[in-house]
Amino acid sequence: MSSKVPPDYPEPASTEQLAESTQTLGEIIGAIVATAGGTAKRKTAVERAIDAQVRAAVAQLYEKERASKKRFFPEWLVTTLQGITLATIVGCAFWLGSLSSTVSRSAEKLDKLSDAVMNPSRDGMANRLSVIETKLDTINEKLENAAPAPKNP
Repeated sequence: MSSKVPPDYPEPASTEQLAESTQTLGEIIGAIVATAGGTAKRKTAVERAIDAQVRAAVAQLYEKERASKKRFFPEWLVTTLQGITLATIVGCAFWLGSLSSTVSRSAEKLDKLSDAVMNPSRDGMANRLSVIETKLDTINEKLENAAPAPKNP
């Protein structure tokens, strides 16, 4: 048993496929009529019947194609909407670019601030704080040594 399942709704045949099928079908019917010993009148009648059916099928296919090409919106509106969409995409790209540059500038500022606080250089904040802490410790020691001991009552 085959694992392939035929589609529920096969795709409609194109005009070229329909013309090729018509030609093949005409040849087959012509061969059948010729082997059955039919007359030229029978061939012509069978061919005319096939041609009428083929023309009807081609006309129906043409109408389906034409109906599928009809648009819901007029052409000018579709073109305008496409232009607006393109302009919006380009605008968003520029906006994202400016946002990216703003984020880069902020990151640079944060890096500089981080370097100022954490960097062990002479101008670094940690070095400055250690100098201030040392001075405060010496002042604290002087105050403790200079001040008389508190009296207990």
